[in-house]
Amino acid sequence: MINIYEVAETNKMITEENLDVRTITLGISLLDCIDSDLRKLKDNIYEKIYDAAKDLVRTGEEISREFGIPIVNKRISVTPIALIGGAACKSPEDFASVAETLERALSTVVGHPVKCTGAGRTDAGVHAETYVANFHTDSRIPLDRLPLAVNTRLPHDIVVVRAAQVSDHFNAIGSCLKKEYTYRIYNSRLGNPFYVDRAWFYPKHLDEEIMARAAAQFVGTHDFRAVRSVGTETKTTVRTVYWFDVERQADLIQCRVCANGFLYNMVRAMVGTIVYAAEGKLAPEDIPSILASGNRTLAGPTVPPGGLYMTKLWYKEDL
Repeated sequence: MINIYEVAETNKMITEENLDVRTITLGISLLDCIDSDLRKLKDNIYEKIYDAAKDLVRTGEEISREFGIPIVNKRISVTPIALIGGAACKSPEDFASVAETLERALSTVVGHPVKCTGAGRTDAGVHAETYVANFHTDSRIPLDRLPLAVNTRLPHDIVVVRAAQVSDHFNAIGSCLKKEYTYRIYNSRLGNPFYVDRAWFYPKHLDEEIMARAAAQFVGTHDFRAVRSVGTETKTTVRTVYWFDVERQADLIQCRVCANGFLYNMVRAMVGTIVYAAEGKLAPEDIPSILASGNRTLAGPTVPPGGLYMTKLWYKEDL
């Protein structure tokens, strides 16, 4: 573990020899980072400071008080960081959100409590081929080494691919311009063990052309109350869907939907509705009136979570 506290710009005489301490850095790299003039201090103060730093629990102020070294003009640089990665599903029994899991791992790596903001809800069983989370830190761990350090403390089904410095105002949720989710249906008479909890097994044949016609009815700006589950309150239930495409590749049907935001279980309810259309339980042309009604019971069911993936995220910042 590397736990770094930096006290900069002290510019204060600390001994009768008029030694000027500019930086005291506590952590594994202390020997390389500390001002070389400290080596001239009498009474082995340098060695004492190093010994105190090795336990990785003391701040610059505590060492200053203990050894009588005045420190003024303290400045701690806090850097906003975005992590980009992916996550497979977790079982409901031991599920914790991706953001919460990242917080625990990051706190261990950077040596201070971390509050992580994730790109969206990741309910039990839902996957993320792309996921972004941001946090602030004063750690000096290089960005290219941070993913490896964090991954050693994450479960095997969550991986950080890269880290990037972002602006102070960046927010993984609020700064996201649009998102794409993909829902996968394994449509075959016989199941496939490799798609268990990775796609919804649906043995009855589905007509993907009818599904595509139904999906097209959702495109545009609408009130999507009829395809949301009660769970979170929002200021508005109006969203803009940019595309909702349905494509079959052999026995795998992929339903890709992109919007400027999603309501709770919105994608899964939309997929359930176009499956109802393929079954003949409603016509694709019924969907505009279902949306206008705002009545959840008129739309299709909320399909299982295992087939849902967050697949793309768009930001102004280059991540």
